[in-house]
Amino acid sequence: INAEYGEAKETQDKRTSEKVEERTAKSDKEENNKVDKEESKKVVQGDQEEKKAKKVFGLKEEQQKRTQKEEENTEDLEEFEEYIDDLSKKIGKRVIELYLQQRVQQKRQLQQRNFYSRLQSQGRGGLYERFY
Repeated sequence: INAEYGEAKETQDKRTSEKVEERTAKSDKEENNKVDKEESKKVVQGDQEEKKAKKVFGLKEEQQKRTQKEEENTEDLEEFEEYIDDLSKKIGKRVIELYLQQRVQQKRQLQQRNFYSRLQSQGRGGLYERFY
């Protein structure tokens, strides 16, 4: 009976140790799966954070470029406005000069007509009438 009991005990111990090994292997496998899932989540999360960071950095860089371009455009616009002001002053001066020249010319013509008219009314305009 002792021998049978010993064999039964050994068989039971083997089964128990096999079950323990199966459970240990199963729990190790589950733990490894959990660790793998967590690591993959971290990797995915890290990728997402990296994408966000790149996107934010890209947006900031794009905003800086836009701001720089706006500043350059503002500077160009200011230079252009100064150029237009200078040009309009020059044009204004030239227009005034031309107007004054025209007025002086008109006064001279009027004086010449008056002079020739006086000569003619005095009877001495014969010589000048040919040129008038």
